[in-house]
Amino acid sequence: MRRVLAAVAVAAGLVTVSITPAAAQPISLSSFYTPAYGWWQDQPAVRLQPTSTHVCVLTRVGGHFQGDGEAVRVYQSNGWWYLGGHSQQDGVHGTARCFRQSSFTSIHGSTHWVSADQGVTVTTASSCYNGGAPLWWGDAATIMTGIRGNFAGAGESAGVTQSVDGRRSSDIHTGGCQDDSLWQVWGYSFFVGRPHAGDLATFLPHSSDRYAKNPGTAATVPESMSTAANGNGVTRLMARADWAMCYLTEVRGKLRGADDYVEIVPEDVSDDTTDWVLRTHSATTDGISAKARCYARNQ
Repeated sequence: MRRVLAAVAVAAGLVTVSITPAAAQPISLSSFYTPAYGWWQDQPAVRLQPTSTHVCVLTRVGGHFQGDGEAVRVYQSNGWWYLGGHSQQDGVHGTARCFRQSSFTSIHGSTHWVSADQGVTVTTASSCYNGGAPLWWGDAATIMTGIRGNFAGAGESAGVTQSVDGRRSSDIHTGGCQDDSLWQVWGYSFFVGRPHAGDLATFLPHSSDRYAKNPGTAATVPESMSTAANGNGVTRLMARADWAMCYLTEVRGKLRGADDYVEIVPEDVSDDTTDWVLRTHSATTDGISAKARCYARNQ
């Protein structure tokens, strides 16, 4: 098994599931992913689905992130996925969805696995600083699952960068420009296919191309991006909901209340089609932005 390095690692074990690969078939949304789970500050962590059968992603994060007392994350513990966090401010919240692992297939192989959770922590004294660490190779989807810290403007961010090489690591990174502050980001990788072969993970295009069943790699399919400010909300259409799992790859900007948030939600765009939508909403002039990728159900 490949070794993963991180500045701060939160070990949770490796989950491996083998299934028989299947040809691409229509799938019902209810069998592909769960309804949204929600968590608000001062509530206990919410138990989601077993790590042996599902892969869970953070689909919304918002609230007043003033410092190291504020965090929202999806994580693995004792064979289950959880959604939780903490806050010393107001309005801190998150949502998550879980996708059935057996719904993902690959022409290359039948292995499914989920890496351990990984975390990176960055602190500043009196100048800007960003730090990061490698996760899994580009043959897996690397997914951001949580943020913590002082998100006070455009200089503050947390995210993952998907490798464009099937044998080189994707990375996780965070940081900012506020004095005497801390930022933390968490993530993990989800793999479907043939182990150690270096086959690139594939992603579906967004916007006007979302109905083309032509997946590409991170090098050919750009991240979707949405930016909002001044009390506005901005929506970006992504892939069809039955063809892909969409997840956050970056959060940047000013999070100072419940009306400052980023989210990924399914929306009906016609009588028979549901798409994933990336949305940002900001109550301040400083604004907030988010990026996302859509991992193809059929690899």
